[in-house]
Amino acid sequence: MVSRRHLLSSLGCAALAGCTAVLPYDGTQLGSVVASNYTDDERTIEVRIAADDETVSTTTHRLNAISEQVPADEQLPCEWGDDPDEFVIEARRDDSEWRTLDVSERATGDCAAVDVRAHDRDYLPPIEFTVHECSELADDYGCGFLE
Repeated sequence: MVSRRHLLSSLGCAALAGCTAVLPYDGTQLGSVVASNYTDDERTIEVRIAADDETVSTTTHRLNAISEQVPADEQLPCEWGDDPDEFVIEARRDDSEWRTLDVSERATGDCAAVDVRAHDRDYLPPIEFTVHECSELADDYGCGFLE
């Protein structure tokens, strides 16, 4: 599947007179992945991260229930490294099916921070992904290589 950025870079190049090659696209840097529990019960969230179709991280997180509107969360170890890539994140709650996120399709910049959220409301999926710019990360979040 062609990513939105790759397609846009190809179209931009085609519009330029004399352009003979497609501009390279290196992917998106993954600056943070956090598992968060927004449910009223303690939950287990499994997360798998792949780069170029190779699994680079597999983690399981047992998180307490939400308390006073503050979700329990845990940052994943940054085992994937600091190189931009075509990252795909899969996640599931202990009682749900796997859901998939192609980071490059949802990222709006060169560095993405992803929150994997467990929900228990009927109007939300059991797992939801939110994607932010790395520049929006709080000081105590983010991979060490972002400093």
